[in-house]
Amino acid sequence: MSTSSNSVIPALRKSAASTIIPTTVRSAGVGGAIGGLAMAVMVPGYMSGKEHVEWQDRSWRLLNNQGQVAVDNWSLAGVLFGITSPLFVTQFRSSDMLSWRMLVGRAGVGSLAGVAGCMVASQLGL
Repeated sequence: MSTSSNSVIPALRKSAASTIIPTTVRSAGVGGAIGGLAMAVMVPGYMSGKEHVEWQDRSWRLLNNQGQVAVDNWSLAGVLFGITSPLFVTQFRSSDMLSWRMLVGRAGVGSLAGVAGCMVASQLGL
């Protein structure tokens, strides 16, 4: 009976972070792509039948809402950091890092981190 040292010695196994983080980011990428496509179909469906001025009013209200603008700015900063994260984090570099699932996943996770940062900053009064 031959037993490899990886199954006997836990320290020699791959760390959980080395498999969980890339899997989570890839899954977020697939979810982000599905969500983006669904939103592209659902928003025009939701707004169908509305007058052009109602579209403009909704847009104007979002663009002039200071809280919404702050969340959008923080979210965009998170997306940019998420997309460029392989430049900073060398631990998880692999050929898979450039796949569309990883790219969209990093953007989604970065956006979430940016929104969370905005919420914390607003609570701290920054």
